[in-house]
Amino acid sequence: MFAVEIYAAVRRFVFVEGKSRREAARVFGLSRDAISKMCRYSAPWRRAWHRISAAIADKWQR
Repeated sequence: MFAVEIYAAVRRFVFVEGKSRREAARVFGLSRDAISKMCRYSAPWRRAWHRISAAIADKWQR
């Protein structure tokens, strides 16, 4: 996963400076697929952690 700073730099390079995604991939040393995903989503994907097992255990203990 990439840091938020890299996301911001790539998005600024592509959208503000008007450079191509292929050039961004070359400059930042990332794949074109990674650059495309960074341009598609405004923030990196983060896993949402849920308390699934604890909630089930609490239900049966009552």
